[in-house]
Formats: sequence, C-alpha cells, structure tokens
Amino acid sequence: MVVAIYILFLIVGVYSDQTTMDVDIISPPDGAGVRSSPVELIARVTVRGVPLTNVTTTFTVYYLTIGRTDSDTKTDKDGIARLLVPATSGNYSWQVAAMREGYPKIVSRSRSFSVELLLAVEPLSPSTFRLAVSPVNFRARVTGMNGRPVQSANVTFYVDSMMIGSNLTGQNGIAQLSKALTMGRHTWFASAGKEGEGGISDTTLFVVGEFASLGTGSLRLLRSELRRVSRNDLGTAMRVEEFWPSQRRTDGCPGRRPSASCEQAEPSFILLRADSRP
Repeated sequence: MVVAIYILFLIVGVYSDQTTMDVDIISPPDGAGVRSSPVELIARVTVRGVPLTNVTTTFTVYYLTIGRTDSDTKTDKDGIARLLVPATSGNYSWQVAAMREGYPKIVSRSRSFSVELLLAVEPLSPSTFRLAVSPVNFRARVTGMNGRPVQSANVTFYVDSMMIGSNLTGQNGIAQLSKALTMGRHTWFASAGKEGEGGISDTTLFVVGEFASLGTGSLRLLRSELRRVSRNDLGTAMRVEEFWPSQRRTDGCPGRRPSASCEQAEPSFILLRADSRP
C-alpha cells in the first residue's frame, strides 16, 4: 500500500509541472440531430490556447450496429483535426484522443449526435466484383421512403473519404460521375440530398486496373497492396493468380502455388483478372 501511494506521488510529480494539451470538440455540438450524411467530426488541439500542428488524434466512434471504430488523423496548422463519417440513421457517441511526443496523452469528453436519413442511396458501380478501369464511371441510385426514384437529388461521390464531385439524378433516380483514378485498391460511397433530406450509401471496395484486351482485364499488384482484399470480397467474377519468384521455383512449384516441398515460399506479386462486361 505504501509503495502504491509512493508511485502515485511520483506520477503526480512528473506531470504537475508539465504542460498538457487541451482537446476541444468543435462540431457537431453535443446532442445534435442531423438529417444528412456524411457527418464531419471536428476537434481542436491547443496548449494554453495556442494551436498545435501535426498532433496525432484518434477519433473513437461508437454505434450500436458496428460497435467501435478508431481512426487516426493529424491536426493542421490551426490545430484542427477532422474525420468524415458516412453515418447511417441512428445514435452515435464519440471522443478524441491526442498524442504527441513530450506531452501526456489527453482524451476529450464523450459527445453524442444522432442521424435521421429519409433517402436511400444504392451504389451501382463500380462494384467489388469487377475490375474497374480509369477513368472510373460512378453510378448511384436515389429513392425515397416509398421506393420511388428521386429526380434532381444532388449526389456527391467520395473516393477514399475524399469528395471527387457531384451530379444530379435523372428521372430514373440515377446520378453519374466519371473520374480518373490511380491503379490499386480504393473505397467509395455516395451521399444524396434534396429539400433538406439526405441519404448515404454503403461503402464499396473496388480495384482499378488496366484491361489487356476487350475481353479480359488484369492488374499487377504487390501482395501487400491487396492485404485487406479477401477472395470473398473479390467475388467469382474476379480470380486471383499468385506468381512466385523464379529463385523460389523448384520442380514441385513451377511458378504457381507451391507444393509441400516449397510451401514456405512467398508470391512476388498478385495478378487480378476480370471480364470487362458492364
């Protein structure tokens, strides 16, 4: 018991004279109700009122259906950290932790907000199940609570949580946008708004490659780039071929998946193939 009290006094002594950071929640206000999505979470990190730049901030968001998510970002020159959350209808709570060398970690108070969306947004393309080619054609359908297409809704498209542009829906409730993207793995979602009501689509993972011919397409990726894409995610329309380094090849593994004699070998790259039908 005496030892524990002594350690506690040591800790207090270390931090009593050390300047600590402050984390203030800027937006949305605590208890706010919003009718659009994505929701931008904003916090400011300061020391004695002076903004701190390049501070690692972790946004922790709690939601009933997804549990807990943690997302890291950095503060800008004004000490502001932001996170864009494609939130569906429901109640959320969140907090922000700030960490920087030379300062003790500080965690903000928990805040809450709620989301109510009356528009449904369906991501049509690109999909996880087909290889995309740049420029990528994004398509999303917007419907109302009655299931009917919503015309002239403003649809905003996001790739890797960054807005890439927007367009209006036609009579069929579909909005389109074309955007050039780099090869590799990406995610996208779309939000919609009309007359004060909003909606958000699910987030879709897709892969951008180059078609080798009119009938097939292929994408050469390092294995590390495909770390988060499982074969189930890729679907039956896309097959994965693993090519093995020549120096590892033996009679038992001629450039493809190895036999038991070389099962410890690692593939040098992964080739994705998919047909180009729309």
